[in-house]
Amino acid sequence: MICKNNFSIKSRVAWNKGLTKETDERVAKNGESIRKFFQDHPEKITGGYKKGSARSYKYGTYNGFYCDSSWELAFLIYIVLTTRLKLLEMKLDLIILIQMVKKNSFIQILS
Repeated sequence: MICKNNFSIKSRVAWNKGLTKETDERVAKNGESIRKFFQDHPEKITGGYKKGSARSYKYGTYNGFYCDSSWELAFLIYIVLTTRLKLLEMKLDLIILIQMVKKNSFIQILS
């Protein structure tokens, strides 16, 4: 054994265990300094969604929508294309219907 001291994380008790800012001035001072630091440096605040924070090179924009992954991009393209196809089919159906009405063949189909 190289080191004779056996340090274990489980056996150590935190210095501030059970203390609150109301019961110990050291905890209150520490909390106040942390709060002041993050007020002075809001760019250091972590957590939440950050654009471009994904660890991937597969990101980009499509029609003005930003995607952090290739899955998001593929899903967006799928939704856009299927919606366009549905709209195109509806438009073609409407054109065919208008042409049938103009030729009076629509009335023949109904009767």
